[in-house]
Amino acid sequence: EGSAGQDNDFGHGRIDAMAALGIVISGGKIVGSVKDADGNGVSHAKLVINETGTQARLAADGSFRMTLPEGEYTLSVSAFGFVAGSVSDVTVAAGEETQVNVSMERAAPGTVKGNLTGTGTAIQGKLVVLDTPLAAVDTDANGAFSISLPAGNYSIAADAYGLEPGTSVNTAVRLSRES
Repeated sequence: EGSAGQDNDFGHGRIDAMAALGIVISGGKIVGSVKDADGNGVSHAKLVINETGTQARLAADGSFRMTLPEGEYTLSVSAFGFVAGSVSDVTVAAGEETQVNVSMERAAPGTVKGNLTGTGTAIQGKLVVLDTPLAAVDTDANGAFSISLPAGNYSIAADAYGLEPGTSVNTAVRLSRES
């Protein structure tokens, strides 16, 4: 409904109240939690029902509860700093609760080290690892920095006096086994 883009009249579309009511009446619930290996909730995890694309809202302790139509589902879970996973063969029966608890394993850590320089001179500034929940990292007086990250590919933006705003570099964190 409405125009493309932000639409103050229709928002994200109209709700099919009859279909929603049908799910509530004839559907079931999945309840559970997403926790790390130590039993701590992973509240920033993304839990998605693959068949519908619906994302569960997780509470601060990593718990969730959702109503779904009767059927078989696969849940995918991902979170920064953890190995992504899935739970398959989740059966939702009408009027019943299905318990689903997910344990996430921490991803192996790596370190990105370097020096922030401009025209051959060390620059003191801040680095931000884009698309992560990490806080900005300050370089030391010599422009040196060290950032711990799980293995993967990242874009890092630098901000310092003398740099063009938004300067970024792409980097990969590769892990090697040390003896």
